[in-house]
Amino acid sequence: MPPYSIKGWCPAPDRPMRTGDGWLLRLKPLGGHLESGQARAIADISARLGNGRLELTSRGSLQLRGVADDRLAQAQAEIAALDLHQQGTLAAVLLAPWLDEGGLARQLAQVMARHPGLPAKFGLAVDCGPVRLLARAGADLHVERAASGLILRLAGRERGLAVTRTTLPQVLDALLSRFVAKGVQGGRGRMRDWTARLGETETPNPAVQPAPGPFGPRILHALPFGALDAALLDRIAATGPVTLTPWRMVGLDRAVAEPGLILEPNDSLLRMAACVGAPGCAQAHAPTRPLARALAPLLPPGTSLHVSGCPKHCARPDHPATYTLTAGMQGFDLARKGTHLTRKSARTMPHEYETDGQAIYRQSFATIRAEADLARFTPEEERVAVRMIHAAGLVGLERDIRFTPDFTGAAIAALRAGAPILCDARMVSEGITRARLPAGNAVICTLHDLEVPMMARAMSNTRSAAALELWRPRLAGAVVAIGNAPTALFHLLNMLADPDCPRPAAIIGCPVGFVGAAESKAALIAAPPVPAMVVQGRLGGSAVTVAAVNALGSDKE
Repeated sequence: MPPYSIKGWCPAPDRPMRTGDGWLLRLKPLGGHLESGQARAIADISARLGNGRLELTSRGSLQLRGVADDRLAQAQAEIAALDLHQQGTLAAVLLAPWLDEGGLARQLAQVMARHPGLPAKFGLAVDCGPVRLLARAGADLHVERAASGLILRLAGRERGLAVTRTTLPQVLDALLSRFVAKGVQGGRGRMRDWTARLGETETPNPAVQPAPGPFGPRILHALPFGALDAALLDRIAATGPVTLTPWRMVGLDRAVAEPGLILEPNDSLLRMAACVGAPGCAQAHAPTRPLARALAPLLPPGTSLHVSGCPKHCARPDHPATYTLTAGMQGFDLARKGTHLTRKSARTMPHEYETDGQAIYRQSFATIRAEADLARFTPEEERVAVRMIHAAGLVGLERDIRFTPDFTGAAIAALRAGAPILCDARMVSEGITRARLPAGNAVICTLHDLEVPMMARAMSNTRSAAALELWRPRLAGAVVAIGNAPTALFHLLNMLADPDCPRPAAIIGCPVGFVGAAESKAALIAAPPVPAMVVQGRLGGSAVTVAAVNALGSDKE
């Protein structure tokens, strides 16, 4: 094995992600190194169990696309058998190719594995060559060369902690301990958002991005848009080990002339960026890469083009492109450095924003799924949680959402059977989208019925609690939505303590506030009389309760 090769000690693969063409599996081998047999096996898995399409990302990960539901478990098992991944952290270790004397990346990966609380998108770049090659890579920490030894630099800062090869593991271990304790929020968080004070040292060398061609002991070959198919991966892996890089290039032992590989530094495709587009991405309005290929020969020298399937601009290049084509409902919008050229005025508008309501929903839900920690939810629970997070505008809310195992099945079945929805507040009943309800379900709020104030005085309780007494004739089999009053939830639990009280099909318990909210929800989820869900603690409210009902009422996003 060459001295720059590092086997094992790479993070476990991210959980699979649903895309427009099936499940996507992301592999993150340490330093991007794949032995020939491993790369060929990945190509075989992609061809047999996926759609044969793979992508190299700007974080040096290899994405295997198009895995069907009934093949997902087999694909994951076969990838696990390749010995690419070790237990420990999901974080990525990026390695500037062939600059890892003494196995520094492996040593640091061992330190990172001792911190399982690191977020899945956390990354460390080992970039100890004479110039900074990974400065633009999506890493949270950078290990770089300095005149006095090494520096450990926080992403977004030009200065960092002065360290040596001997002290670096201990310094990294202490920094990661502080970050997990203080900077990680609900399994998420990026180092650039953390405000820890770092010591200062010299400014490192400027960043560069290698061009295709010879580089160290290996040859870099660029992939247009980072894309390759299983057959191409198999052919290049037959020549020897394959090194993945964060520049959407692969390193091989020798130059290989293959369609789909670029060795010419002036190839116009190197100035093109394009996401996977439709139909591979469910958010995309149009195919992108065929258009980008067709336009590449027409691109003037010194300019660049970014073709995006939607306004999210997922494939956004490191530097703003000269021209950007963005697909929308009515076709592509062309912009030149932020100035829209397809509108009546070519002047730069003071505020550019998404105006397509459906696109806003799609982009919002995609952002939530990218940022929120949804791994513990079933698909039905995830749909509910995503809408609740959207309504609250709060990634992190998922930490406090709790479902009983039978809740979503019971609630969905009840709604489809025409069950009424009983609401504790008008803000809840008015917010429910009737068009999403599957059976013209009645939405009922009794809070403002004339007899409620008198009942509240007689009961020495709030109007919100007293209003529930009017639910009794409709309570059997109903879906209860409490999003405002803790007293309503407490009173419902007391009602249901009576075995003769009619039983609802399911309870959404999300009252908000500082008095009784946390306690009422804790009581519900600790001993649920029927299938239930809550938002633990003080958070909750009408908006998130409405969002839960709307999500349960329809499979449509």
